[in-house]
Amino acid sequence: MDSINVKSLGKCGESCTTNSACFSFNFELGAKQKMSLCDLVFCSSDVNNSALAPNTTMTYYKHISEEATVATSPAIPLCNGCVHAPCQNGGTCTPTGPFDFTCQCMQGFSGATCEQRDGDCGGDPTYTGVRRIQTDEGRIFDAYCDQGWTYVFNRFDGSVDFYRNWVEFQQGFGNVSLEHFIGLDNLVSVLKQRSYKVRFDLTPWPSSNLNPPTGFAEYSTFNLADESDKYRINIGGYSGTAGDAMASQNGQRFTTYDQDNDPYGSNCAVTFKGAWWHAACHNSNLFATYEQGPTCHAFAACVCWKNYPGAGHGYSFNRAVMKLHRV
Repeated sequence: MDSINVKSLGKCGESCTTNSACFSFNFELGAKQKMSLCDLVFCSSDVNNSALAPNTTMTYYKHISEEATVATSPAIPLCNGCVHAPCQNGGTCTPTGPFDFTCQCMQGFSGATCEQRDGDCGGDPTYTGVRRIQTDEGRIFDAYCDQGWTYVFNRFDGSVDFYRNWVEFQQGFGNVSLEHFIGLDNLVSVLKQRSYKVRFDLTPWPSSNLNPPTGFAEYSTFNLADESDKYRINIGGYSGTAGDAMASQNGQRFTTYDQDNDPYGSNCAVTFKGAWWHAACHNSNLFATYEQGPTCHAFAACVCWKNYPGAGHGYSFNRAVMKLHRV
């Protein structure tokens, strides 16, 4: 393959036509009033695809017959947009025009050419909706994405029972488009990839007139141990408007009604009807009973965030969300 500079596409085609060894050519249009790049290819695409332009800035054209001139028979594109196999990571290419294509990505990959592994929702900060996640260690699951945030759990109507056993909390449950928990093992797998901040969004019931009407608690430090240490939580660096209800939970292991890992004399998850990183026992209990109003049926046994201004242990929130973001 020879590369030359030419003034136009026609000159590139003419150079190929007048060269008996040239079967096709690549062309890249130069900037205004600048020379263009012309690759004379000494094979056809049917024989050797590796001779084609290796990047999308060049366009491939088939050979022009010796009997025709460029003026009377312009070069006709031979190849479609998939000729260079642009889709990565097992993606399937579909041509949409002579030089255009779309990629159908394998689960866990995204981007125009499937170049991006979706280990969380941070790769596309404009996307909101469900996305298939594939972490670096190979765990594949669906997650709800919101402008770069990865949802860990979402509670807003009580349609999903969160009073679950140890294995269910490990695996996750619910519908990621609705109420759900992503699962402890999936969460740990995501957190192994990089550093994340975590945010809790709390929405009180409108009738209770709490101020602020919605609040948040964000933590710049967040990590979990794996199952061998019972998913012990490391959380700190609070900022926000909801108050810090996780300080007393920091350093605690995860407890469910069938596995008591808290330091209290009895099982906090049983006493207060919710799995959590209980100490003795909690200032937050977001996996507990969901009430259809602000008043909890029993002290500290509902969707609780004690430090929210005006709330306390007896208040049950309308909505609670936990989500991750890259830092």
